[in-house]
Amino acid sequence: MTCGLSEDELAMLNYLYTKRNLSSKKSRSVLAIERVLRDRLDVEEVLQSLLNKGYIRRYKKHEWNYFAVPGPTMRALGRHGYPVGNRS
Repeated sequence: MTCGLSEDELAMLNYLYTKRNLSSKKSRSVLAIERVLRDRLDVEEVLQSLLNKGYIRRYKKHEWNYFAVPGPTMRALGRHGYPVGNRS
């Protein structure tokens, strides 16, 4: 990968981006993420890796909630051919 992200990490970023989880006010709980993606990837491991690399952030409400950092996420997805930006 050109930016050092695995396919699982890109899938997670794409999921958060397409669900518009791009701020703390529009974050998604870890339980909601696991409900959708647990069959395809190791959610906890991928989330921790993306946290360490600075692509996502989290905060604790009742459970941990996660959201993508817009700039790095859009650049990474764009470099790998995912549709980002204006959808007109």
